Amino acid sequence: MIQSKSICCEIIKTCPLSCKHCSTNATMGDFRQMSIVDYSELLSSSIKNDIDTMFISGGEPLLHKDIVEFVRLTSESNISPIIYTSGVLNGTDSIQPLTKEVINSLRENGLKGVSISIYGQEINHDYMTNKQGSFKTLLETLENIKDIDIVKEFSFLPLAYNFNDLDYVVALVKKYDIKKINILKLIHQGRAKNSALVGLSKKQEKQFFEKLREYKNDVNIEVSKLYDCDHYEELLYSPYYAGVNEEFVTFDAQILPGRSYRNLIDGK
Repeated sequence: MIQSKSICCEIIKTCPLSCKHCSTNATMGDFRQMSIVDYSELLSSSIKNDIDTMFISGGEPLLHKDIVEFVRLTSESNISPIIYTSGVLNGTDSIQPLTKEVINSLRENGLKGVSISIYGQEINHDYMTNKQGSFKTLLETLENIKDIDIVKEFSFLPLAYNFNDLDYVVALVKKYDIKKINILKLIHQGRAKNSALVGLSKKQEKQFFEKLREYKNDVNIEVSKLYDCDHYEELLYSPYYAGVNEEFVTFDAQILPGRSYRNLIDGK
């Protein structure tokens, strides 16, 4: 039985980072973004289809000039807005952390939560983002928003080079009162299609999920259903099925069965 229905909406292609695995090839030089008109139409159809959660993504969605309005409209439609963020913004000369003022403004307009990307310890995080200093800036963000009353989650992508950093990520979860870790899986599309990133071997995958089991009683963990293995238990499953109770909408309003299907329109 379907318990929830959600949409992941890519509202902008701009991002201050150049993550090696980025499925959307987001960069600071790509200024394409979804219009308020298209987003309002999406909300109208979402209401008719009983959508209960809107995951607002990018690029870096906090760079969209109308992000506060997007959140307000979503909340007023009785749909919970949750923002996927890198945890950093672009400044005049360098990247900057998210501020209390930015997140409080969004909360006051109905923001329910944020899911922040993290790739392990500093050396591994900065390697993945292609941006030296991105990890330290992320820690500043966590300090800035730790007392704001919204749900805070992590999104962690385990790869051959960083899967052993799970212990470190869990330590940050406990320090900053992060409510959940979302475990992602590498998809070879977008920038990852031609990258040198190596996913988990079967042996590493088994080791990783054994470690997840150790934490399941004191840390809320959800695992992407893209993992096709028997190493984990029902309690770790994500509730979202691509094409069943979750859809992906691109900045130009194209609808796909899920985020992992973005390769269907790459190059179009």
